Amino acid sequence: MDHMNEELPHPFFATLWEQAPKGVDAGLYSEGISTLISMAHMEPDFLGYTIELNDDGHGIYTCHWKTYAALFVWLEKGKSLLPARLSLDKCLIRTGCLWPWLQQNVA
Repeated sequence: MDHMNEELPHPFFATLWEQAPKGVDAGLYSEGISTLISMAHMEPDFLGYTIELNDDGHGIYTCHWKTYAALFVWLEKGKSLLPARLSLDKCLIRTGCLWPWLQQNVA
């Protein structure tokens, strides 16, 4: 990654539902998401988050990370800090990596 353009967003991300999915207690979910987002702000390689609407009009947080290691540590900590009746699987949509060269114009 020595040649990564620093002007491009860093490639690691995790997406979370903004609101509780069906069948999940809304108050419990809100507490869990607040915990995850607050906890992310304390991690040194957390770059911030965005909130967007998907095609169905549901809000989605996208948390941006500088490194995969930082993303992984955050997820592991989150598992133990969520309320007991809420699993990370109910909050997390997906994690991934968008490689910078996919965003560059090659024409």
